[in-house]
Amino acid sequence: YHIKLPYDDINNNNKNVKQRKYGACLAFDRILCIFYHEKQEVWCVDVVKEKKYRCDKLVAIENIACSQILNTKINHVHTLCMDHSGPAHHVLNLDDVVAPSTNKL
Repeated sequence: YHIKLPYDDINNNNKNVKQRKYGACLAFDRILCIFYHEKQEVWCVDVVKEKKYRCDKLVAIENIACSQILNTKINHVHTLCMDHSGPAHHVLNLDDVVAPSTNKL
């Protein structure tokens, strides 16, 4: 693919700890949704047309930096985190976040 990610993919604030800046999942059969937790942004990448777009809606998901992101067939994203803060589970309907933006891809 010839698409460059909007931001660097690794946070190097602490030289001993490298933390990813995003989580991602495939949705709508061909849209890669990238969640940048520090900026609360969601970017959509159409993997067929090789175009990207930042969604209009900001999304804050607790502990997404250490979460696994899963998408269902009905495009509900589940984030699962098991860290020192205790377990966390969040559900996000991608239709609410991505739908207005996918028309621009």
